[in-house]
Amino acid sequence: MASLISCISVENENRNKEKAQLLISLKNSINTFVFGPDGIGKTTLMKSVVEDYNSKFGSAIYIDCSLYQTANAILRELLLSLGSVVASKSNYELIKRLKEKMKKSKPVIFLDHFENLKDTEILKMLLGLDSCICLVSDSFESHRKMSLFLRSRITNLVKISEFSKDDILIIMKEKLDSSKHESISETLLRRIVEKCGVNLAFTLNMLETAILKANGKNELNRIDLLEDNPLDKVSNDDHRIILQILQKSNRLQSGEIYRLYCERSEYPKSERSFRKYMQVLCKQGLVKSIGEKKGRSYEIIGKV
Repeated sequence: MASLISCISVENENRNKEKAQLLISLKNSINTFVFGPDGIGKTTLMKSVVEDYNSKFGSAIYIDCSLYQTANAILRELLLSLGSVVASKSNYELIKRLKEKMKKSKPVIFLDHFENLKDTEILKMLLGLDSCICLVSDSFESHRKMSLFLRSRITNLVKISEFSKDDILIIMKEKLDSSKHESISETLLRRIVEKCGVNLAFTLNMLETAILKANGKNELNRIDLLEDNPLDKVSNDDHRIILQILQKSNRLQSGEIYRLYCERSEYPKSERSFRKYMQVLCKQGLVKSIGEKKGRSYEIIGKV
């Protein structure tokens, strides 16, 4: 079965307005910061904007900063996207080659999951090339953390609204119609929506899990969804934040999880307390530890 998440529709009145607003801004070379809660379809929307921009206005390049977190990695990915063979490892040489490549046309550069970027110097490099950039983040906090210089250059702020529960229900029905899963009742769909709230990614993940569990049988309405989400098994707020981080990325290094935890928690605890939290989650069978000491990573078990 094709992933339901990969089929999230952007054909929604609010999304179409947001998409049109972004296309106009980027067409006019206005640097833009896009933000909105995790799981509301920002990445799908951005990829749709990139596709439309490429077909109507010029060149646009999408880069996921959860995969490419350093200036060097992003420069190399940009050159590869522009059809250049990358041999040099020096940022200086990469910038020189990128500048040469961008003499004729300057692509709009989308940096999704911007909060994962470890080196914001790349933004100064790209702005120095007069390239239009669009940063996408789960939180407006990422914009506040940028230097005054960067904030003064990236002034267009676009907040992506959450889908309503009715919107999500409509999207689920559309996806089920296209997937021909006729045995799933509206009652079950509403149960899933009530459980996941307005997080579209979690909702579609849970629906996909339900379909896989049913294994094609006509038993979907009897599935107990209460055990499908690891978040339901913890009451500690810090544990929930850590699980939410891992639900998004599946596997991360310990230091990166702690960094993201500190960003999201209103009252983050010490690294020592964080290590104890990870031990508890491992003992509960919700997370597994991979590697040792500084190289240790954690992976969620039973990802929604």
